[in-house]
Amino acid sequence: MDKYNCRKAVAFFIVLVLLLSMTCGCSNLVAAITPTIEPMASSTTTYAATDVSPLPTASHTPLEDAGPPSTTDSEATTASGSDAGLATEVSAVRSSSKPSSVPKSTPKKSSTASTAEIRKITVTFYGDAKSSKGFTWYTDLSSKNSDLQVVEISTSPPDFSTATTFTGTEYISHNSSNEYVHKAVAAGLKSNTAYYYRVGDTSLNMWSNLAVFITAPESEPFTFIDISDTQMANQAGAKVVSGIMSEALHIFGDARFIINNGDVIDSKAESQYNLLLGNAQSIFSNTTFMSAPGNHDIGNSCFIDHFNLAARNANTSTGAYYSVDYSNAHFVVLNTNESSSEYAEFSKAQIDWMKADIRAAKKAGATWIIVVMHMGPYSTAEHSLTANVIATREKVAPLFSELGVDLVLQGHDHVYARSKPISGGTAQPETRKTENYSGNSIDYIVNPEGTIYITPGTAGVKYYYQNSSLSQDYLNLFDSANGPTKGGAASLKEETFIGFRIDGNKLTEIAYQAEKDNLQNAHIIDQFGILKDK
Repeated sequence: MDKYNCRKAVAFFIVLVLLLSMTCGCSNLVAAITPTIEPMASSTTTYAATDVSPLPTASHTPLEDAGPPSTTDSEATTASGSDAGLATEVSAVRSSSKPSSVPKSTPKKSSTASTAEIRKITVTFYGDAKSSKGFTWYTDLSSKNSDLQVVEISTSPPDFSTATTFTGTEYISHNSSNEYVHKAVAAGLKSNTAYYYRVGDTSLNMWSNLAVFITAPESEPFTFIDISDTQMANQAGAKVVSGIMSEALHIFGDARFIINNGDVIDSKAESQYNLLLGNAQSIFSNTTFMSAPGNHDIGNSCFIDHFNLAARNANTSTGAYYSVDYSNAHFVVLNTNESSSEYAEFSKAQIDWMKADIRAAKKAGATWIIVVMHMGPYSTAEHSLTANVIATREKVAPLFSELGVDLVLQGHDHVYARSKPISGGTAQPETRKTENYSGNSIDYIVNPEGTIYITPGTAGVKYYYQNSSLSQDYLNLFDSANGPTKGGAASLKEETFIGFRIDGNKLTEIAYQAEKDNLQNAHIIDQFGILKDK
């Protein structure tokens, strides 16, 4: 038996035991057998998600290979710690999610032959995150229907004859005239629930590989990953991006979604999306993404074509702005590709919408307000002194502290940096409390009186130095600003990702880096937290 079929057999065995244990109430059965199953030496090792800490300790078991995406993708673990059996079942489904093993429904096959294939699948937030999910996929022009089938995970393999079917829309890609863009939304779902899904064309009996997603919880703790500037232009770069996302999803095994702070690709070329989504398809099809448009994402509406979003701007040619409620956090995703004399890289309409949106979220009881944007106002690399960034710092950043924004996740400058709480352009005094969290001693800033700005460096293959022209007064605005400098000893070619955990009034951040040629050995470079006790 080859390695793949052996792993598939092991995964199927786990599923059978899980189903038996859930039926019989024998919860200890899974715990008893899981440690006895050793991962096989292979580039696609399957990691069981039966005992995942909310955030990792400083040491972890590295991936054996960063090439193909890990089967412990972000939604492999539910927010409910008591539902580990369901989490492992999802992981097992992913490990066997190959074309030969995808269950098919049995509608009458079309007499018209088709060479279409389903590709470039992405999963996004669309509408209420507790009850809906957005999907995008591409085909050639022979597939003229956009069908989405969803089955709640209760048996394996799923029975798609009982699936709920949603019909979407399709249009010819703005960026690739020989492809259809298909979009659909699943609605009316249960909160904090795992689902199988597949997308395709019922008339052609053509379906994607089996994949999974999980809806948002009502108010439970959750983990998410933040990356930025995945921009790549060739196969080698796409492999690096796929590898670092795989490592991030391995370390933060309970992450519910990935945020990308912009510059998803290097240019509008559809060939770059082909490479990115082709190399990391199992990540993109099994993980919900919340992406902001970057300056490299402009052109032919390529950003909005690839992500199904409830955009608040009518003109989406330069990107989109939108917001998402997830548990007790409100995420505001901005588009820094607009312009106005009043607000630099933002239109007045976008800023007016942002103000109203944040105020409404706070009135509705959101504990956390997190802004995601590409060209952020406070960073430390080569863009930190450009005119548009300075204008954003002067015209837009003051609004964040006025509106009570807790955190701004930004990109554009490919060097990790974390500011102190900033209000009115000034770093505010910090009260700190040290706590042990998942094996790490972390300093929490208690009730910060300003907004904290974080740039996660790059998860792509463009590397910057820290700007040597920055004044010491400016650098004093940061708690962490130790990027590589020209002639310095620090490695330049390092990928960065961050894991965030929100648990009620506590937010915890742990940032990792890994060298481009050694992605499996990521190490912690920064950690901090925010604690609200009022």
